Amino acid sequence: MVFISSAQQEFEKERKDLQRNINNEGWWSGLNLMEARLIEDQRGPVIQEDIRRGLDAASIYVGLFGKELRDWPVAEFRYAKARDLPQLIYRFERRSRPGRPPARRAGGPMSRVERFLKDEASGIRIRGLSQPYSNFDVLLEIVLIDLAIQVAEMVRENADIRKRFHTGMPGM
Repeated sequence: MVFISSAQQEFEKERKDLQRNINNEGWWSGLNLMEARLIEDQRGPVIQEDIRRGLDAASIYVGLFGKELRDWPVAEFRYAKARDLPQLIYRFERRSRPGRPPARRAGGPMSRVERFLKDEASGIRIRGLSQPYSNFDVLLEIVLIDLAIQVAEMVRENADIRKRFHTGMPGM
């Protein structure tokens, strides 16, 4: 399962589009190997338990960060990191006008989101950190490709573990 994390208010449509595309992607030979999970209307302690259960069931965490740094996505990110889930992190910012320059010029002050990702996601590849994606269709394709690569790496790791286990056992 893929756990999708983002600020709901900022990315309501994109969250649902990403979930639908992951769920409908025929990864290999038309087989649906992944299911995306969203936790909607994140308020109160009951939802916190839903998030914990969702991340406990997940194999991969996908974080979509934009202009807003919200408590729930930060909590989801930290819990996924504590669980040592593979994390795919992306920056996306809608442009109000085509061709408008990015909000931050090189060398300018970092946003709260940039600071958070720099401080807490060190060692994790973040796509779009310095130049956030502004076309969601392009980002969607990149996420799907990254998920396919991540799944292939997880399968290879599993095979390596099985080989070591079976070759290390006498009589196998």
